[in-house]
Amino acid sequence: LTPALDAKYTLCTELAVGGFGKVYMGLRKGTDAQVIIKFVQGNDDVEKDRIHDPVLGWLPREAYFMLRLSNVSGVVHLMDMDYLPEKGHVMVMELAGTEWRWMDPRKKQLRVARDLMGLIKQYGRLEHRHAHYIFRSIIDTVYRLHARGVHHGDLKCLNVLVNDRFEVKICDFGATTEKGQPGPSYFAGTRIFSPPEVLLNARKDSELLESWSLGVILYTMYHGVAPY
Repeated sequence: LTPALDAKYTLCTELAVGGFGKVYMGLRKGTDAQVIIKFVQGNDDVEKDRIHDPVLGWLPREAYFMLRLSNVSGVVHLMDMDYLPEKGHVMVMELAGTEWRWMDPRKKQLRVARDLMGLIKQYGRLEHRHAHYIFRSIIDTVYRLHARGVHHGDLKCLNVLVNDRFEVKICDFGATTEKGQPGPSYFAGTRIFSPPEVLLNARKDSELLESWSLGVILYTMYHGVAPY
């Protein structure tokens, strides 16, 4: 961590590694409140896909949009950020969602996640009242994003964090775009949740395209598995 972040947070367990960088569990010093710490190092595509902020300079796409959406209800909150020359930007985010647990039949080991897919894996297909409440919350948040001219770009069960009161927060803005502005220079979505127009590289109205992704999420909640 940078000296400024190290004074406020403790880096703990590694949670995930990918082309974007690394994600860790962290603790806020003084309160021991859990946070998520993400090192956005990324591959060459991610490095080239930064967006310029007039105050902060060039930022990773995800950080740029999380800052812009910081006061939008239903979006994971970016608490802190700094830059390490050798590791890229470091983002500190709130820890949202409840730990959902299930046994992976193929690997025969216990899996843990805080997202909607984890909830579905633990309980199977959801009851109508729970699915309706969660989906309405997702729709409300997506509507608020669209009202600001922002399209998430990668709506899927893994990017919807859910707690034990079925409250929802949307995360992962690495594929997000502004209306009328170019999107990522590479495919940044998830194929199983993406509409044919995206897979065929024939993007049109992003708001309509996200309706497809929302439909796949709804199907998955009611059936316990994705439609294809």
